[in-house]
Amino acid sequence: MTKEEIKQRYYYSSIEPTKQRLNDILGICKTFQEEGKDRLIYAFGINLMDAEAVERLTNFISEACCKMEQELRRVKRLSDKMVHAYEFATDCNNYFNVVEEALSKIRSHMSPLKKLLERTSPNIHPDKNECKQFGIESKSVFDESVLNGNVCYQKDLFGLESFPTEVSGLYKELSKFFQMEEECMRLCLANIELESNIRKDPKITNAIWKNYFQKTIDKLSSTIMLISDDTIEMLKCICPAYKSYINCSSEEIFAQKNYHEHNVCNADHLCLILRYKKYKKYTDEELALWGDDTETINKARIVIANFDLLLPEDFSHKDMGRYQFLFCMVFQPNNIKKANLYFRNHYNGKYKTTKESGVNKHRSSYDGNSKEVMDFKSKIVSLLDAKSKNEVNYSLG
Repeated sequence: MTKEEIKQRYYYSSIEPTKQRLNDILGICKTFQEEGKDRLIYAFGINLMDAEAVERLTNFISEACCKMEQELRRVKRLSDKMVHAYEFATDCNNYFNVVEEALSKIRSHMSPLKKLLERTSPNIHPDKNECKQFGIESKSVFDESVLNGNVCYQKDLFGLESFPTEVSGLYKELSKFFQMEEECMRLCLANIELESNIRKDPKITNAIWKNYFQKTIDKLSSTIMLISDDTIEMLKCICPAYKSYINCSSEEIFAQKNYHEHNVCNADHLCLILRYKKYKKYTDEELALWGDDTETINKARIVIANFDLLLPEDFSHKDMGRYQFLFCMVFQPNNIKKANLYFRNHYNGKYKTTKESGVNKHRSSYDGNSKEVMDFKSKIVSLLDAKSKNEVNYSLG
């Protein structure tokens, strides 16, 4: 059995998926910045590395740095997109959920680190039989490498300058390597901590969910009106996010439990389902007039249902067209024609409604600051305030 085979059985290089292990790696990076030259020299001594082996290791680290640089840019980009942008759902949700997932995404950083720690761990160790005979457990290269600040070493009297140029070249590459390694570890740890803190606060996750919901609805507003009942029923059956939503007692609980648990497609489908259910309460005519502004639709319904109460005591039927115009100016001044048609379709009071021509003629004499207009608006505010306090749900007849 070769020394390398024995070594592989004695040391293990797998990384425990814990924040402590990430902090251990940070410690190794810091140790290298402070004592890297001396510890590197000591590692050469205990492992008897010749110039050729040093050059091979230098080339390996140099190639690793190129890959690490690309991966570090990706980690930064995902960090900005996922955590710092406070997105409720992404297509790489678990990236910073747990340490294990983060580690699986930074292999270009971990693989060369493990090999380097293996090469700087002592070669003097028990063989496989001795380990078995005396019950010696294998040890982690993260704990045993000379580059670990907790491992004792002897400082060389002459320093790095007394070694061949190949050693100086390796040290230079390792300096770049550990600089990027440290940046990556700090970024992952900070994001894991931030994600954990976000998950702990239901108010934050709920706000993130509401923001995501609104952005998604704005993005899909033209699609919602084209969706059929059958499509929504199909989505309910296949959408994991919807199944989770209906099993939560409140939106706040849903948001906290499901933050970064669903991909964009599933989360968007949930938004469609919820908004479609809301849209079912409103007519195509209302959605065409006011779009997603359901609050204005509800107010317009209440005002029309109670319109006669808003008219002055000396009201005469000949003034109906003027007050219809005032209604249109309050609720949809950009489309008087459609707003008036909506009013006529749903007004069930004691007066006869006026057609478009009888309404439009009041445009030229309209004064938004007149007493008549101000009184009408004031009565609308009082009516809506009273209905809101009584929590009455009015719908059109």
